[in-house]
Amino acid sequence: RKNKIILTPWGSDLLIEVNFLKKLWFKFIFTKSKSVICDSHRLLNLAIKFGANKNNTYICNFGTDTDLYNKTRSIFSDSNKVVIGSNRRLEEIYDIDTFIKSAEYLIKEFKNISFLIAGNGTLKENLVKKVNEKNLQGSINFLGALNREEMIRFYNSIDIYVSTSLSDGGLSSSVAEAMSFERLVIVTRNSDNNKWIKDGENGFLFKNKDYLGLSKIIKYNLINKNNAHIISKKAREVIYQNYSYKKEMQKVNTFYEKIYKY
Repeated sequence: RKNKIILTPWGSDLLIEVNFLKKLWFKFIFTKSKSVICDSHRLLNLAIKFGANKNNTYICNFGTDTDLYNKTRSIFSDSNKVVIGSNRRLEEIYDIDTFIKSAEYLIKEFKNISFLIAGNGTLKENLVKKVNEKNLQGSINFLGALNREEMIRFYNSIDIYVSTSLSDGGLSSSVAEAMSFERLVIVTRNSDNNKWIKDGENGFLFKNKDYLGLSKIIKYNLINKNNAHIISKKAREVIYQNYSYKKEMQKVNTFYEKIYKY
């Protein structure tokens, strides 16, 4: 039996500027592929543009293990401090600079607030330098790359999760994990985020690079913590019902069986 190529492109493959040689390679491999599975309509349409057979393209979410990514503490359970975290890579596309600007703004008003930045990247040295120059190192901590167990502790330790990413493919796995943990999620209004997060219902959205808008949302929720609890619970419900790893992998198995028989 002839081998069949099944492609699963990521947002970083197709959404970042593609040079001429890469376009040629994409057209070759997408045309040769038997099927394409991706996690958003945006990626699916780009795959078809590069030559994928639209009759053999499928959308399937990567999914989150809602049993593993489950809280052991509720948000704002420590009345003496509030922890806000981000774990996107320290690269230009994830715009951690906006997170730091918001932190600087909020630290001036709230004394019991701290910020955690997990992850590594090429911008780490510059970002650490910026925090130190502003004398914010006592309130903003860089954690570096975390393994799975450390990441679970990270999610449990924070009250508010922020993603400042300028673009994603589908729903970012880190945002989905934070939602599964019943954290209050605040993410940029781009890509597929508004399909998963209804502003003010199960999370909050803000414009790219708008650190003042982000700060305003955080401040609102620090004042209205009871409402934040309700919103964070709804966030987990969305993931449990519509982004479960087990359910999504059952879909993938069905796709594979169909492709194998075709």
